[in-house]
Amino acid sequence: MSEMVQLVDEDGNFQRAVERDEVDEYPDLQMVIVELVLMNSVGEFLYHERHPSKSEAGKIDHVCGAVREGETPEEAARREALEEVELEVGELKEVARGVNEYGRYRMLFVGEFDQVPTLSPTNEEASYVAKATLDELQAIQTAGQLFVNSFFSSIDQAVSI
Repeated sequence: MSEMVQLVDEDGNFQRAVERDEVDEYPDLQMVIVELVLMNSVGEFLYHERHPSKSEAGKIDHVCGAVREGETPEEAARREALEEVELEVGELKEVARGVNEYGRYRMLFVGEFDQVPTLSPTNEEASYVAKATLDELQAIQTAGQLFVNSFFSSIDQAVSI
């Protein structure tokens, strides 16, 4: 049995919980996901490379994942931060919500980090975690590193608050 995730209509109203592998059986509903842009006090962003076992493997991403049944979006963002980059996060602020380019109902949160976490050898979510300024991230992209589609637009939304 796969995890139970939340489905909503295009306005974000909860409709039902289903097993994750059944999401595509409900084309008029969207799975709720959270995305977390983490920044520090000197303008650097925390990012990670997706693990080889994940979809979009090798691409640079923010913390993100599905909201499970019975979980609030903020709880999901905190859980995903622990699972993906092994980081406990403090205060979170929701800055955007709506259907994204992947057809998911995305809730974008912003949080702060102090130190780059060290991943355990058993982490199966990320290959590595690092920090960089926006200019450095753009240089990494120019050098040929692939990023998930919404990476830079999420930063734009996060810093425009």
